Amino acid sequence: MTPHTNNKTPQNNPMKNWERKATVRNSPNRYNLSEDIEIELQSKSWFLHSALPWLSHPAIQAGGQGVIHTILARYLIFFLEYTTALEHKIVNPAAEVIAHDELALAVPLALSKAAFQLYVDEGYHALVAASLADQVSHYYGFKRNLLPIQRIERLKSQISLNVERSKLASFVAGFVSETSITKELLNFTSRQLVTPSYHMLHDHLIDELQHSIYFSSAFHFAWNRLDEPAKTFVSDLLLNLLSEFFRLDDTWLIQTLVDVGVSRQEAVEIQGELQTKDACIKRLRSGASGTVDALMKTDFFDYKNNRSFFRKAGIINE
Repeated sequence: MTPHTNNKTPQNNPMKNWERKATVRNSPNRYNLSEDIEIELQSKSWFLHSALPWLSHPAIQAGGQGVIHTILARYLIFFLEYTTALEHKIVNPAAEVIAHDELALAVPLALSKAAFQLYVDEGYHALVAASLADQVSHYYGFKRNLLPIQRIERLKSQISLNVERSKLASFVAGFVSETSITKELLNFTSRQLVTPSYHMLHDHLIDELQHSIYFSSAFHFAWNRLDEPAKTFVSDLLLNLLSEFFRLDDTWLIQTLVDVGVSRQEAVEIQGELQTKDACIKRLRSGASGTVDALMKTDFFDYKNNRSFFRKAGIINE
């Protein structure tokens, strides 16, 4: 990789006034289960029904509101466990790459300092997510999942495929994570949720909006300084990473449905409906929209065949 000589610092640093602005870090007591959680659950949910449209399947509806509450609680735990692993294993290693200029791109001081700040925020996100997952598990008496999360393991595999470019791959994975998760949280934040869930997702969203802007700026900075082989590597990797980020975790889905009383045959049927080509493209297209918006701010889609490849994958139209 041959660094570009332009060392201009990205404008509008989203981490400015970081000491006062980090929402989750400054709200340590908003994510605990209250004594009136059972009263809240009479009219609210652990997670938004709209995030899991397959809850409308007759096999699930037949179990009644209790089954739906249990599934939503288990999904919240899964989401929080995934968040914890994502922050530690994907996002913070990406922040390290920028903070320590591990790509040798002559990272400006402001961009490097902001990466250190983001690292602290993501560590705190992991802490409070793990804490709430523990509380909800204890409330229901659920046995915690001690197995590695499939998506995280697949992302790590993608990152380590090319040893010489693993640092660049780590940075790109962090970029995809932080520019796509904001879209997910925007869809999930609602007053229909019980208080700790609402505060967790809402406050996380406020921080992640800033992190998304930061990683968008960092990617723009890096992309302009990468040589041709590195840009080709990033272009190929982005499609693979986006596919992994929005692939269905079918193992969790089937096991959860079976555990709440849905027959394995019906669970596989629900999984199949979520795995059709149209369903997969719709999920990928929706989830990747924030990342695509960030890529549009560079000349990424004018580079070689990137536009046609993303169009063929169903991620963009033009």
